[in-house]
Amino acid sequence: MREGSEGWPPDSFNSVKQLYMNKKKFFVGSVLGVLAMSAAVAGSSLTASADMGSQAQRHLGINQEKRAERVQERVAIRAAVESGDYNAWKKAMGDRPNANEVTESEFPKLQEAHRLSLEGKYQEARQLREEIGMKVFGNGQGRHNQ
Repeated sequence: MREGSEGWPPDSFNSVKQLYMNKKKFFVGSVLGVLAMSAAVAGSSLTASADMGSQAQRHLGINQEKRAERVQERVAIRAAVESGDYNAWKKAMGDRPNANEVTESEFPKLQEAHRLSLEGKYQEARQLREEIGMKVFGNGQGRHNQ
């Protein structure tokens, strides 16, 4: 008999049954182990991603009310630019970085830059904004490199 082959071939029906049962238990245990690990990994991933989202919101201080406020501010800023009301624009800008960069005499250039942006002429609009001293963030309205 070869080394490590003791008990093979089985001597009786009970030995065959016991071998089968051992393999079956091993297989069922393996499958249950894999399922348990998969559930644990999936659960921890969902918890981690949900927690990251809530942490980001807490960190940034963003909530629905603040978001609604910012939208109203942007609407007021845009309306002031489009109507040509410098004082309303200045008030709507509040403490934003560019609020103190544009004088009343430069405001028509800001209006022109806004019009150019709406027409898709982002580079020309950017140049006008830079001329009047505005800090330019990106290419405007999330339209990058167009």
